[in-house]
Amino acid sequence: MNTEWRVEEENSDKEDTDSDMGAASSDEGKDFSSIIFEERMKHIKDDFEVFAQRLRDEHERLQESSKALLE
Repeated sequence: MNTEWRVEEENSDKEDTDSDMGAASSDEGKDFSSIIFEERMKHIKDDFEVFAQRLRDEHERLQESSKALLE
């Protein structure tokens, strides 16, 4: 495994854990792992929405280009 990737991965895990600790105190009914899971799922959902928007934009651009070529 690439050491740079491992260090980067460990740092991002630490940042996720640090930010999730604040959420843990406000959600007393949930266990810590489920809170972390929910936070990570929110990040994944946000990333997916950005990707989906870029894909829609690219699709629209390609449709406009193909219309221009057909004219």
